[in-house]
Amino acid sequence: MLTARRWLVAAAVLLLVALPLAALAAQPTSAKPGNNRVQTSAPTWDDWGERAVYQIVTDRFASPECVPLNKGCTCLSLNNYCGGTWQGMVDHLDYIQGLNLNAIWSSPVTAQSYGGYHGYWPVNLYDVNRGFGSADDLQRVLQELSNAGMFNVLDMVLNHVGYGSSIFLPPFNPFSDPSNFNNCTNCDTNCNIPDDGPTFEQQWDCRLTGLPDLNHSVPFVRTQFEEWTQWMMAQYSAHLLRLDAAGNMHPDFFPWYVNTTDLVAWLEVGADVQLLRQYEQVRDGAEYSYQGWSMAAAMNACFGLLPESFQPDIGCERLATLRQELVDMKVDKNNLGMWVENHDTDRFLTLRDSLPAYRNALAHVLLSESIPIIYYGAEQSMKGSLSNNTNRSPLWETGFSTAGPMYRFIRTLAWYRWWMTLGWETFDVRFKDRRTFAFSRGNKLLVVLTNGNYSEAVPRPAEYRLSGLDGFAGARLCDALHSGFCVDVSGNGIASVTPSPDDEPLVLVRQSWVKDEDFFTPLKHRPVLWKQGLVVTFVTIAGAVLAWLLGLYALHCWYARCFNLLYDAAAACQWVARSGLASFSREGSQHGQARPLGTSNGRSSQMGSRTSSKVSLPATPSLGNGIAGSNSGAEEPDLEEALAAAARQLKREQLARRVNAWRLESLGKRGHGMVHTLVDCLQNDPGMVMHVALEYAVPHMGLTGQLQYGGLGKVVETFICHTARPMLVCAPMYAPFYGPDGRLAGDLADSGPLLSMTAVVGSERHLVEIYATAAPAGKGAGSGGAAVNGSEGAQPAGPTVFFLLLDSDVFRNRTRGTIYQHASEDEELAFFSVFNQAVAHVVQTLGVASLQLHDYHGALSLLYLPHQLPLRVLLVAHNADYNGTWHLGTAAREAHVYGMLNVPINAHTRSLCEHSGRFNMLRPVLEHMRTVQGGLGVVAVSPRYALRAHSKFSMFWDLPHACVIGILNGMEDPLGEVAAAAAAADPDAFFARKAAARLAFQEAKGLQVGEDFRLLVFMGRITHQKGCDIIGLAARSILKQNRNAQLVMVGPIGDEYGEQAKHALEKVSADFPGRVWNGAGQYIMGADKEQLCMATDFFLCPSRFEPCGLADIEFGWLGAVQIGHNTGGLGKMPGFYYITELDCLEEQAARLASTALRALRAPPEQLQSKATEALCAKFPPSRMVQLYDQHWARVHAVAAARAKAGGDGEDGLGENEALFYKEQWLEDNTPYNSKESKGRQAAQQQRRLAAWVRNLALVLMQAVMRVPSVLSLLWYSESSRAGAINFDSVNTYRDIFGSLVAVYFYCYAGSVLLFQLLGFFMPPLRYMRAAACINVIAVLLALWALWVPQSANIIYLINSATAATWVPMTCFIFLDLSRASVSQHGPLVMAYGDTLDHIMSIAPAWAILHSQGTINIAGMRAAGIVLLVLAVWFLLWLGHPASLSPHFRHARLRLRGQARLLLRRRRAWAAAVTITTADAFAGAFVASMVFRIKTLENSSHFLLVTVITAVVTSALTGALLTMQPGRSAGLRLMYCLASIPAVTVVQGILIIYCGTPGLYVAATVLAALLIRTNIVGLLNLHTLPNRETFTLVKTLQVVLGSLAIVAGLATGGSLINTNVQGWAVIGSYEVARLLLVAGFIMLHRRENIAKP
Repeated sequence: MLTARRWLVAAAVLLLVALPLAALAAQPTSAKPGNNRVQTSAPTWDDWGERAVYQIVTDRFASPECVPLNKGCTCLSLNNYCGGTWQGMVDHLDYIQGLNLNAIWSSPVTAQSYGGYHGYWPVNLYDVNRGFGSADDLQRVLQELSNAGMFNVLDMVLNHVGYGSSIFLPPFNPFSDPSNFNNCTNCDTNCNIPDDGPTFEQQWDCRLTGLPDLNHSVPFVRTQFEEWTQWMMAQYSAHLLRLDAAGNMHPDFFPWYVNTTDLVAWLEVGADVQLLRQYEQVRDGAEYSYQGWSMAAAMNACFGLLPESFQPDIGCERLATLRQELVDMKVDKNNLGMWVENHDTDRFLTLRDSLPAYRNALAHVLLSESIPIIYYGAEQSMKGSLSNNTNRSPLWETGFSTAGPMYRFIRTLAWYRWWMTLGWETFDVRFKDRRTFAFSRGNKLLVVLTNGNYSEAVPRPAEYRLSGLDGFAGARLCDALHSGFCVDVSGNGIASVTPSPDDEPLVLVRQSWVKDEDFFTPLKHRPVLWKQGLVVTFVTIAGAVLAWLLGLYALHCWYARCFNLLYDAAAACQWVARSGLASFSREGSQHGQARPLGTSNGRSSQMGSRTSSKVSLPATPSLGNGIAGSNSGAEEPDLEEALAAAARQLKREQLARRVNAWRLESLGKRGHGMVHTLVDCLQNDPGMVMHVALEYAVPHMGLTGQLQYGGLGKVVETFICHTARPMLVCAPMYAPFYGPDGRLAGDLADSGPLLSMTAVVGSERHLVEIYATAAPAGKGAGSGGAAVNGSEGAQPAGPTVFFLLLDSDVFRNRTRGTIYQHASEDEELAFFSVFNQAVAHVVQTLGVASLQLHDYHGALSLLYLPHQLPLRVLLVAHNADYNGTWHLGTAAREAHVYGMLNVPINAHTRSLCEHSGRFNMLRPVLEHMRTVQGGLGVVAVSPRYALRAHSKFSMFWDLPHACVIGILNGMEDPLGEVAAAAAAADPDAFFARKAAARLAFQEAKGLQVGEDFRLLVFMGRITHQKGCDIIGLAARSILKQNRNAQLVMVGPIGDEYGEQAKHALEKVSADFPGRVWNGAGQYIMGADKEQLCMATDFFLCPSRFEPCGLADIEFGWLGAVQIGHNTGGLGKMPGFYYITELDCLEEQAARLASTALRALRAPPEQLQSKATEALCAKFPPSRMVQLYDQHWARVHAVAAARAKAGGDGEDGLGENEALFYKEQWLEDNTPYNSKESKGRQAAQQQRRLAAWVRNLALVLMQAVMRVPSVLSLLWYSESSRAGAINFDSVNTYRDIFGSLVAVYFYCYAGSVLLFQLLGFFMPPLRYMRAAACINVIAVLLALWALWVPQSANIIYLINSATAATWVPMTCFIFLDLSRASVSQHGPLVMAYGDTLDHIMSIAPAWAILHSQGTINIAGMRAAGIVLLVLAVWFLLWLGHPASLSPHFRHARLRLRGQARLLLRRRRAWAAAVTITTADAFAGAFVASMVFRIKTLENSSHFLLVTVITAVVTSALTGALLTMQPGRSAGLRLMYCLASIPAVTVVQGILIIYCGTPGLYVAATVLAALLIRTNIVGLLNLHTLPNRETFTLVKTLQVVLGSLAIVAGLATGGSLINTNVQGWAVIGSYEVARLLLVAGFIMLHRRENIAKP
């Protein structure tokens, strides 16, 4: 019998053997080019059900030599070969796969007569078309198609051969005998098919456009075709045969031929359906279908408005009638080849220049019941006529763009066709008329197509009523093409579809099936998927067996121990039962202390443990401050401690729930009248949710707005009023609960506290008493609370909301305006410490199992709970930008923060509490979600804010992206409902009331009174987040350009930005009297607020970020139209919105102004329509509550599945450190006070000035760090002739790329990547100190080489490898300036950095060219000594503790997610990088040309002047930035400088033709090259969102620039042998640069200059 150990060994061997075999099986089959046939099985028509075909004219698709925009590859004649090859198809196969098309039909492959580029003039059936490539190339194409899982359509030409006559025939192979061809009986004089009404016999027997027509009744012809087809199948592969011109061949030939091939085939038959009938009559079971022209003609009649000549003009109804004709002939429509254009027709857009009509036609092709065929170029919207062959233009001229709308359109529909397996779905016509055709595919897809042929005489219908949609009954269908259109299908299968106003196709799928555009990746390789699935299945089975054996072995080894554990747990339960249930008295519970538990295993082991068996809780464990609590009490068993110990032993949810039940039963014995109802609810509903929030409402006590500061309180109130099940609310009690004497008022004072506890905060203790009240859910006050608080038998009619209100000295003096205001950091720490300890005490005492935290405020409570509790948590992220963090810089600082929060300091608590060097309150709850709930639990208040929170905040990155969801806040407003009803009943009367309210408001506030004026209103907190400073900057532009605009700003000022906005509006008000009411600093509510909402025409919401937003709903419900930033939760109400990702005030103000002016210019009908839509907008709270309940169910299910599976008052800080933390906290948290504004601004100005001085020193340090490597290079070039480049050598190209001088640039590029990576993972100060040490060592080595020349070689290599230590410091600059964005500090850094970088780029070239001259060694040694002094000074400076602010010590650069940000804005920065790289190449190219043409002395002087010019350009750039001409004007000026043309051409003329003076002038002209390169880099900064992306792009520029210098030296020094070649390179560079700059400016301007 096998033992468990042997089972394990056997399973491991099985797994080790399985993995290599599985990996081998997953490899795709391969076939070598040549005569080896690519093995494929013969597919049937069923295999083609999921296929979509891409038709290629091989000669016009792709050429390996022809790249986009290469003018040398322009096709000279469309009547002959243009250069497309089979290798080009291989190179661009991913382009076709990107369309989600999985079959290819290319041109016939046989040899052709002259001019047969299309493949339809064969002359030798046994040779390939050499214009397309060799036979091996064709094999390679077929192999790549097989590897990609794509099918191949082989085009066979059987009707005719190449051009000739019956008298003289070229040597056709194998048909050279005239008897093989048809005679000219019944044909025209040229033996061709007659033009007018040819009979079927004439079509079959006469020549097609003069091509010799084969006689298929001749046995030799049939025998040869049979042998040739078998040879083709042996040599090559095919999945379907396309038989060209089958309509010109006798029908009786095809049954015989198709049956001999064992393949399915398409017959190309003309548009006459009667001709099709001839082929159906002789089918005799042959597997062929048709690639008929009849359906193409019908589609052109419908969508192209081109009626068929032999059919009545019935428009789109022809699609239905033709389908019925095919049904009558019993043609299998699923096998037809469907197309709307091909190589023998004009392109659709030439026949009708309408992209919507084109998309409708392609939608019919891709989604109908036939096999779709897409002609190449359709995805690029190509046009062209058959008459001049422009319908066959080269595709490479379009650039193979995959970003165009038609490419995305085809890709999307092809994916849906494949994913829905439409090839096997039924096809039903749902609606048809002359202009519309609608059909469904099973119960998966509903398509509504139109030709858009509407006019005033024939207007577009209001809707289409589609019936028979039983398969969609009750479903909501939405447009898969992202038009935003949705329709609800009734229960009896009827839908009313509104036609697209732009005549676009409507592709309606179930709402959950609509995918984002990024989703549509190329189709997977089906055979490889099958093999991978086999591998995954095999490995999964082997892994399951292994896991099962491991489980058996574990059970065998640990059986005894598990049995003992269960026995101990049972004994503990028995002891509890014998002990009885103690009751908690108020007096005894006052001594209880909520705190982290003990030091045993698991999470609780790291947080402290309760081990005392006394009633009074034991002393608080010693924290960082060294203070331990103590108390004494009666010597009786502590039931709570015993139960917690039992729960820790058993570690199972069942016992934990039983513990909770016992605890509730114990509470139920108390005399408090609230307890019985609460106990019943908790016992009946273990998943009852407790909401923890700082803002809330107690409606039955008349307390709502008094307890709310912002939107968070409104959301909690919504839960309270609309919950469908009993719930708990745990929150602090503020000043409104107390009377003038400071005592509790009302029923709460009479009933007394339910619980009480003592919270420990550092060395202090705070008593917290927990009061309870309850009422039915709803907004009503009065008897609800009394009924629950009164007699024990009273029960509320609806679900009960219980309020557990926390009374403590840290809460009771706060009002709605001071909830979040703290006088000091210690007060803030005490506030959150007491609150979270109290919440933990409530959870543990009542046994709450479901906790819903509103923002971070209660997230720390999990630290004070034992991990055995089966707690489920939901975090509602109202505003994740604020998440409760404190700096942790030193051990004493850490002890202080942890001590104030009553958390022990150890490795585990650090892992639970710290993130990015700071104590983070969200960290414990996020870790709980990750480990217990599978990542579930974070709910943002809007879906878009969920995406922003997960992508922006690194604390969420450990959670799966799909687990962070967004649920839009629900809201109801009776006043808004009344307004909506009034507007619906009498719109004119309602808007007249609004106009009257506006006039009354104007008169009340001193504004100009008039009906023509429009009120633009902002109401809310006047802060940086809300974008009030943006309004202040945009106001003047709005009022100046629209004389009817009036501006109102009202709300409390929250920070300095609000004060700036107030002052800005005061100035604007003076310039525009009677048009601005500045209510900044005022808070309005009640009737005044309602009057303002009613009077408002436009509500301004330019928030920089907005999680959800409620004010826009409030104003919209009273008919206001929104104007604002489409971010986060904004955009849900009708209005005018803009989008910008740049943190630039001027940019955002320009966008706001242009959007506001656009809204003001909108026609009244549009504004009234938007206002009416806003009035009708609904955000039902019941829906929000329902979604939260659903997510709660998901959290419970996942958590259950995972469970089954398995200090002193002295802070000890140094004076400078403590001062920094105090100032930092004050700057981040102190509430705004206008009286203190000037003093604070002065202090901030001083700090900024000091920061600028420090950062300028860092810029200088960067320059110093670049010099040692250059010094080593110069000396190496002098002392070692091995590194010099001989431009006269015949192997110069190889010598340059392999020389040690080039190695400098290689090492430099590599070191840039290495040190930049270190800069991301090291704290900035630590990195800079390490870089300073490396700099000192590099200088010492350089000096050593000056005195010991023998060491110059190795020292040069070492210093080259450390040459880029300065690069990461680029993004460290201005790290200590708060809210300093890249667009603010980046340009100045870029100006200095790029200038020094160019100097360093020229200096190595100077060293290369100057290697035969002499260098002043004494001067170099003096420079080295000065450099050493500077390097040592920087090292000592950075080593001083107070050298830089702690920001440099604690900040971290974030690498994760930056690639996604860069890709999102890739066009502009990619163009900029390309331009700067080209300029680096041009500079090195010119330098090498100078050396080849001029003398050594002149070359040295040229480069010296260039270096001096670089310094001048840096000064000019800095001066340009210092002048600050304004964003728009500054950008336009930089555009002009960046696009200075022909600089290199001018240099070349001066160098070659103007002698020595021209050389020096050329060096000066080089300033234009350098300054325009700098300007491109500066412009690039305006499109980068943060410092991380800035430094990544800078890194890329440096790396590519270094490599471009080597390439430029090699090109100019070796490859250019004549002036003609030199001018060709220069000219090509200038043209390319102008095109790049033009494209860059267009992209950049679109993103950064907003036109008002």
